[in-house]
Amino acid sequence: MSDADARTTQLPVRPTRESVSRRTRLLLRILFIVFVVMLAVLAVRLVQGELAWWQMGIGLAAGAVVGIALGRMNRVRWDQATGSVVSQMDMVGVSLLLVYLAFTFSRSRIAAAWVDDAHAAAGVALALGAGSIAGRVLYLLRGISNALEVAGLRPGRRP
Repeated sequence: MSDADARTTQLPVRPTRESVSRRTRLLLRILFIVFVVMLAVLAVRLVQGELAWWQMGIGLAAGAVVGIALGRMNRVRWDQATGSVVSQMDMVGVSLLLVYLAFTFSRSRIAAAWVDDAHAAAGVALALGAGSIAGRVLYLLRGISNALEVAGLRPGRRP
């Protein structure tokens, strides 16, 4: 599908909720809720002194890099037939999902390599997970923005 084909569909002047598929919105919501819960648990661990600020920061940053790198799991594009942004998982996405699952299951071992204290290692592992989810959300939002641009829509702008 070319850019010209995408622009021939009747589009709203501004993107609306329906500009993004229900499935993609649900994925974003789930990822965001899980991230907020993980961040709340990290905040409690920080207040209780089980985790240092620098440990949490390194875990979040490293996790975000992993999440952005693996954000390709979902290919985001404009679907002319539905007139909305959709995300799909292709074979590359499936293989990246397997890498992401391996990272998820081994993040405690990765954190333990950095930190000797068991409580701090668990906190760093949680920060790695939260960061990777944040990276996936950022990548997905960027993909939605790019798909809306292909369709001739930009959030907050008129074409």
